[in-house]
Amino acid sequence: MKLVFLFLVFFCLSILIACRNDRSKADYEGTVRLKLCKDLYVEMYTVFGSGAFGGDIMGEYLTDSTNFRMFVGTFDNAHETFSYKCEGDSVLIYKRVTGADGSTWVVKSLRTFSLLDLKKKKKFE
Repeated sequence: MKLVFLFLVFFCLSILIACRNDRSKADYEGTVRLKLCKDLYVEMYTVFGSGAFGGDIMGEYLTDSTNFRMFVGTFDNAHETFSYKCEGDSVLIYKRVTGADGSTWVVKSLRTFSLLDLKKKKKFE
């Protein structure tokens, strides 16, 4: 009987965790203007709140509010973050994770986008 109960609990928890929409905009957290990038903003949403069990899963969108809105990705705000840098027409998006010592940040990935191309596409995600 205990085994059946544990299986049901595990099954229900698996369904709750697996049914996450990474692009959910249901729980808006705020918008930040990028200091080094003219007229660019990052919109932040909580995708999954972990509460006392760890960091929340956050989703971010890069936008200029009039021409495009691009889904950047999700991250666990206890150990990861995105950072942005503008160089001419390009915006560089770094996904950073905490290093082995827990106090430094290490670049996990880098993506580069042309702002002109993003504005031409007029795509709003």
